[in-house]
Amino acid sequence: MSSSDNATTARLNAISAALRIPLDQLFETPASCELADANECLRLWRLLRTAEARDRALAALRKAVEEEAT
Repeated sequence: MSSSDNATTARLNAISAALRIPLDQLFETPASCELADANECLRLWRLLRTAEARDRALAALRKAVEEEAT
């Protein structure tokens, strides 16, 4: 395995660990795994142009998490 393959594998392992998901889930078709919604959140996040819009989006997510916790 080349050093670039090792670096790629290490990065993918770090991503899966940060997301707390099995590595193989990174390679599933997005429509068939729970990463599809996370991918959509990131896609929408990148479309937000202002800090104010990002603050509102984070506030909405935090509220949803708090509501589920109760």
